[in-house]
Amino acid sequence: MSHMVIFHTRDGQTGYEEVDELHDAVQLVESLRNRRGVEQARIFEMEEVPFDFRPYFRVELGDEPAPAPDPGEVIRVEDLTWSEHAASQAPQPAPQAVPQPAPQAVPQPAPQP
Repeated sequence: MSHMVIFHTRDGQTGYEEVDELHDAVQLVESLRNRRGVEQARIFEMEEVPFDFRPYFRVELGDEPAPAPDPGEVIRVEDLTWSEHAASQAPQPAPQAVPQPAPQAVPQPAPQP
């Protein structure tokens, strides 16, 4: 596993050096102290973090917001952009009941004599 030595020189500059083994990092820190007067040094272990690129598509319609997805459509969180994910987590207002008109009385014809 590689290691990174980060240090500050006497004139305030930051330096970085990568070495393959911990033993090499320790020797570098000793050398920095004894030969260059570096008193602030840190050693970090470095390991590669695997990742991959995934394409995604975004549709924008001028000044109009993009249409809402179909409620039956399954959307994975990892397919959303950060703003879409944040918007999906926002609390939604409760639906308002739409008042129905009162039933109208239907006029009945007058009884015939």
